[in-house]
This record gives sequence, C-alpha cells and structure tokens, in this order.
Amino acid sequence: MSNRIFTQEELDSFCRSGKTRVAEALATKDPKIALKEFEYVLDLFKQFPALYHGWIPSLFSFLDKRYGHEATKELTNFEHVLSKSAASGMDLKAIRATQEDPTKVFSEKLDKGDFEDAGLFFDQIDKGSRDLHDYYRDYVSYILSGIYRKYGVEILSESLRASSEKDWMPWMMEDIESEPSERLIMWSELLSVANFGTISIVEKDDRFVMTQNPCGSCGRAHREGRYDSDWGLATVKEKHPITYDEGGTPVYRSHIPMMHFIMPVERIGAPWPLIQCPRTKAGSCKITLFKDSRKLVPQTEAHFRD
Repeated sequence: MSNRIFTQEELDSFCRSGKTRVAEALATKDPKIALKEFEYVLDLFKQFPALYHGWIPSLFSFLDKRYGHEATKELTNFEHVLSKSAASGMDLKAIRATQEDPTKVFSEKLDKGDFEDAGLFFDQIDKGSRDLHDYYRDYVSYILSGIYRKYGVEILSESLRASSEKDWMPWMMEDIESEPSERLIMWSELLSVANFGTISIVEKDDRFVMTQNPCGSCGRAHREGRYDSDWGLATVKEKHPITYDEGGTPVYRSHIPMMHFIMPVERIGAPWPLIQCPRTKAGSCKITLFKDSRKLVPQTEAHFRD
C-alpha cells in the first residue's frame, strides 16, 4: 500500500519561485488573486532576513562573552561586505522598495488595471529581496570567516553551537511536530522562494527528497565567487565534525553539520532534515525530509556529496 501524499504535479507546484508564482497570479487578471499571491510571497521573502536577525547578534553575543567587546568590534565591518555587494550588483533602490510599503504600491497598480506595471514592480521587489538575502548571508559568512581565521575551527564550532541554541533549535522543536505534508510545503517554500534556490522534489513512501541546483545560500554563494580571491570568504580546511570530517568546506556551509545533524541528533536522535551539500561549485544539494521526523539515520549518511 502506497503512503504517497502528493501527486508529482503538486510537488512541482511547490518548487515554483516567487517570481513564477506572482506572474501566474497576474496572468489571471484578477486583482484579488494577484494581491493575495503578492502578499504571500512577500511574507516568504522576509523569512531569511528574520533568521539572520537572530543569527548575527547571537554570534556577537558569543564573541563578547568569550573574548570581550574588542573582539566583537573587529567583525562589525558592515562597509566591507557592503562594498563587495555593490561591486556584485546589489541594487539599493530595489532594496528600498521592499521597505516602503510595497503592498500598497502593488495594490495601487492593480486598482488602475495595470497588471504589466504591477509585474515590473514585483521584479524590483524580487531583486531587492534577493539582494537583501544575499547581503545578510554574506555578512554572516564574513563573521564566521573572521572567527575561523582568528580563533580556529574549534571556536568556530562553538560559535555555531551557541547561535543554534538561540533560534535554530527552538524552530526545530516546533517544526518536527507538524504533519509531513505541512513540513514539505514549508520547506519547499523556504528553499524555492525565501532562499531563492532552484529545487525539485520526489516523494517516496517514507520521505521527500528535494534537490537544490543550486541551493540559494551557500550553493549560489560558491558559484558566484564568494570564496574566490576578491571576496575571500574562508574555507574550513580541517577534517572536523562541522565539515563532516572532510575538510575543504566553505565557512557558511559549516553550519549544516552543526545545526542540521549534530545538535538535532543530540536532541531528537535524528537530523533536521538530512542535508547533503555538494563538495564542488557545480554540485547539487540533496535534502531528505523523512515523514517520520524522528527517523534514525546512520552516521554514514552525514556527508557532503559529489
């Protein structure tokens, strides 16, 4: 007897980007449908900045407690990341549009019946939201790089554990209580819309397998040169639990073993979810979401992939 929950058509629909979702809603020429989808996507766009709003101060809190105020000051160089982001195409005008009542602006265009202009405005919101997401991702990566280079892999590991305690583990404990269907929809929207990744989903009797190609965070960052000489973010060289004992791991990616495997296994005996990032720029990321959120997974599954 099959335990499938969704059709493949439904799974494919969960993989749509925010841009595709809003374009499809605008194509109906129904202002109510278009506005509802715009508001829904806009809320999803806010999820990763909200995550970083917790992650950044928790890293600073760890540094301040361990090494003092001066250590924290050394890594508050916003302008360093801002200048690199500007050189990479950050659009401040588009970011500003995301902060100045975009729902009102979008709604006014719909009221005029100008669906084309509404679509162009959404393109600006999409660009600004993606640039803001990437700025936060790169700033977290800059902080983690500084911790690793000055204090080493053990302190980097401790900082990831400390920051995970603040927001990630409470989120995990809430998430694992949801129904499998709800979890799959949440994770797929988080990855395809909020994280600006390109994903596909296959369902099996006991799990959902999501493939990101690329992932919207460390995958895109790796492909877009953040770990090359110009940006110069750190690569963790050591074979250590936060590199799945492999080494050669982009510093942002080192949070995956800690926050999605090591600590979840300590608390619930299972990964949250099982994430197998690529070893290379060109590789894809595999995320396995078990329908039983507490399903035991062999330690041998804790690895990156080719």
